[in-house]
Amino acid sequence: MKIILLVSLFIITLLMTPYSFASDYEYEVDGYSDDGGYVYGEIEANRGEQEVEGYIYDEAGNEVYFEGEWTGYGEVEGYDDNGNYIVLETE
Repeated sequence: MKIILLVSLFIITLLMTPYSFASDYEYEVDGYSDDGGYVYGEIEANRGEQEVEGYIYDEAGNEVYFEGEWTGYGEVEGYDDNGNYIVLETE
């Protein structure tokens, strides 16, 4: 009986785990850097947090890491690894 109970609890835990930790969201974004260059890419956000991060690309296809914060509905502002200020919108 104990084994059946333990196995049942284990299965329930496995089934519930993806839902309890599924707080990551991915967004396709595009926008402009402070020098006027067009950028696009994908950012990730966690439920209930202002901070976002991801990789964006410039017009030449160069990849750079981006960190920022939500500033409004579908709007993100932040900096890339090169120190460029970037404003993004979700697509």
